[in-house]
Amino acid sequence: MKRLLLLTAIASVLAAGASFSISHWMARRVMPESMNIHEVAWLKSALNLTAAQVAQIEKLQPDFNAAVNRCCRQHCDARFQLSEELAKASPDLTATRACVERMCVAESDSEHATLDHILQVRSVLTPEQQVRYAKLLRDQMCNAGALGMQTP
Repeated sequence: MKRLLLLTAIASVLAAGASFSISHWMARRVMPESMNIHEVAWLKSALNLTAAQVAQIEKLQPDFNAAVNRCCRQHCDARFQLSEELAKASPDLTATRACVERMCVAESDSEHATLDHILQVRSVLTPEQQVRYAKLLRDQMCNAGALGMQTP
């Protein structure tokens, strides 16, 4: 009886260790450096886009890039102002909260611009390409943080 209990305990510990290791590895895996879901040249290669599709997607890029860059500037400005306020001997809580709110708005605007862009790109794709694009999006979304920052 003791032997069976000991074997069960060892098997449980090994299973838990394996589960933790696999989960940890999955959470820490990093996208390939060359993967950029918003880069037309990369999409052309990954999805085997036609010249017409490439032209349509290239027309979408300037507006998307401008929107994301504007959001990044707004986020960085608010974050810098927050750091300046926090560096004071007695930070103004109203000002710090306003900075955080501006950061949140910039983040939200960036996510909405990205969603709009993804849906616009998707509308250009064939059904088969849409399936592949969805997988690529999932891979990138599960491995990158907010505003495109890589998770540690």
